[in-house]
Amino acid sequence: MFFTRISTPWRVAVGGLAAAVTLALLVAFTPGGSAAAAGFLAQFRSQQVAAVEISPQSQGEIVRTLNALGNLGTVNMPNGQSRAGAGAVAAFAPPSEAQKSPGAGPQPPATVSLAEAARTVGFALQTPDPATLPAGLDKAPQVRVMPASEVRFTFDKNKAHTYYQSTGHAEVSLPDKFDGATLVVSIPSAAILQYGNSGARDALIIGEAGELLVDVEGGKVSLPEMRDFLLGLPGLPQGTVSQLKQIQNWNQTLPIPIPVDKVNWQSTTFNGNQGLLLNDNSGVGSAAIWHAHGHLYGMAGSLRATDLKRIGDSLAAR
Repeated sequence: MFFTRISTPWRVAVGGLAAAVTLALLVAFTPGGSAAAAGFLAQFRSQQVAAVEISPQSQGEIVRTLNALGNLGTVNMPNGQSRAGAGAVAAFAPPSEAQKSPGAGPQPPATVSLAEAARTVGFALQTPDPATLPAGLDKAPQVRVMPASEVRFTFDKNKAHTYYQSTGHAEVSLPDKFDGATLVVSIPSAAILQYGNSGARDALIIGEAGELLVDVEGGKVSLPEMRDFLLGLPGLPQGTVSQLKQIQNWNQTLPIPIPVDKVNWQSTTFNGNQGLLLNDNSGVGSAAIWHAHGHLYGMAGSLRATDLKRIGDSLAAR
């Protein structure tokens, strides 16, 4: 119920996480990265963020393209399950009601102390100056920890051949060197600080985590070959590809997809660190994301963007 009080930007941020992760993979293979060593992927780190504007049409095209990628191999989920043919975006989606155990509704992680959360994520957590919080919000947060997880996608030449035949493209095949190559996305543990109360509509969430890491294992694929393959996926919007190619420091940048029909955005700083400030078009909610000192920070709430910016600038270890 707490999350239902969060306005559009937070829902956009959650829904766009999978797209951001998979877009980050595409950034790694843009022409600007061709001069990197072949082992680059082992050191992809999300050390800054960049906006990638998407329209409703391009968003649908991206999701369809990345989900089609799942037909070329197997997705291994954080819970140890394998989902042959699962799409790259679907890999990050929560289980449907039909997939859950009977009578087992979604259970949030247990509440912990700030000190306990800091020990779990491995760094000192930052909290806002209580004076910057809107009236009606509790000054002490509820704190939960989301555990670290890993998603693996392994290319499979036989499955790819079956898929291409089923779509009427038997002449297309996955190159042999891709067979067995695995993309590994390591998602760090995160501390979630929730500010709110039962009688107020306003709500604020602050997330703090380490860096997203992307790795490659197995296979005999070189960096330019993997880049060319991913950028050549049919259906990927050329406008999106063009934006990705323009991102500087591609091996350290996590693209954040922004649905421009629903959210306004601006590049700004939080305590001197580059980030993005999002404001939904209704003007009743906002969100932000930035990187600082080896950690990713995200905020969202039913607040004005100017208020969220002031709260973000006040974050400090206390």
